[in-house]
Amino acid sequence: MIRSNHQKKSAIKKKSGFTLIELLVAFAFFSVIIGDIVLLSVRAIEANQRAQAIQTTLENTRFAMESLGKKIRTSSFIKSSGSYSSGRPELFFIDNLDGSKYCYEFGQDKNGDGKRDLIVYKDPATSAATSCATMVSNHSIVLTNKFVDVTGSFLVKESDFLNDPQKRGMVTIVINLSYDGGMTGGVAEKDKVTIQTTVSLRDY
Repeated sequence: MIRSNHQKKSAIKKKSGFTLIELLVAFAFFSVIIGDIVLLSVRAIEANQRAQAIQTTLENTRFAMESLGKKIRTSSFIKSSGSYSSGRPELFFIDNLDGSKYCYEFGQDKNGDGKRDLIVYKDPATSAATSCATMVSNHSIVLTNKFVDVTGSFLVKESDFLNDPQKRGMVTIVINLSYDGGMTGGVAEKDKVTIQTTVSLRDY
């Protein structure tokens, strides 16, 4: 009888549930799994956001380059404060079609989002501007993205068809896009894209 009661008590103990240590171990294991799932989800969201930001800015960059290239080809005067080898962040030219004066410039944060943009100033033909420093119009933003830093340079061979018809200008446009969403890690090499094109002026 005593043995039978002891066996019943042992059976009851076996069915009494988990111990505190077992619960703590299970909770720790569960926390690790949840943490890994959350981390993977965050990285997937970051990767998707990065891909969308770069893709959108790339499309806008191609459109901006095509538009700028057309204007440069039909310009009658082009000027930069730097040499062709060094390049400068700004470019001044006069559109031969209507005489409008343009200044494109890299490196300023005009949106206040901490990312640099490509901007343009446009003066009418009646303006006395002869360089970017003498432009008087308000700026317009050409390229911007709150997750992408837009920098670049213009490598210019100057021209002046009005005074020297044989001096044909040429411009190499270099645009650098750097993704920095302010999330995990810094800007990796795979998050940087450089687009470059060269445009020659037509002799009108």
